[in-house]
Amino acid sequence: MSDMSRRIYHPVMRWYLPSWRDILPTPFHNQWWTLSDIDGFGERNGRFLFVEHKSPGVKLDLDGGQGRALKELSKLPKVCVLVVWGDLPKGRVVAYQRVGFDLEPVDCSEDEGRWNGAEQVFIDWYQWADSEADGHPWEEQ
Repeated sequence: MSDMSRRIYHPVMRWYLPSWRDILPTPFHNQWWTLSDIDGFGERNGRFLFVEHKSPGVKLDLDGGQGRALKELSKLPKVCVLVVWGDLPKGRVVAYQRVGFDLEPVDCSEDEGRWNGAEQVFIDWYQWADSEADGHPWEEQ
């Protein structure tokens, strides 16, 4: 019988992420692993944008499992990783972090425009993905 107390419940999707204890052979039971997700991604002309959403005030631990995965993704060619904090359905972004480029989240809560100014980050990515330019869309020119 599985140990439901060690599973993580996803309240929106109404399902449990499995505990690896339920899946792995007994010698690995001392390991505590959970599944993680990435909230969205887009592809254009073989170039990818991965987006992770966090509620305002939630810290992304770049040294934790999900943070390490996002950092490694950001090192791949033709891949960009963006973390946004805010209420996305309402188009309100209070901060963003371009993984691999911004050491800390960039506060954009006072910026004007759609998505409080973070929209430019998406525009930069799209224009780069739509072109044949080398490099990375967020590199300093």
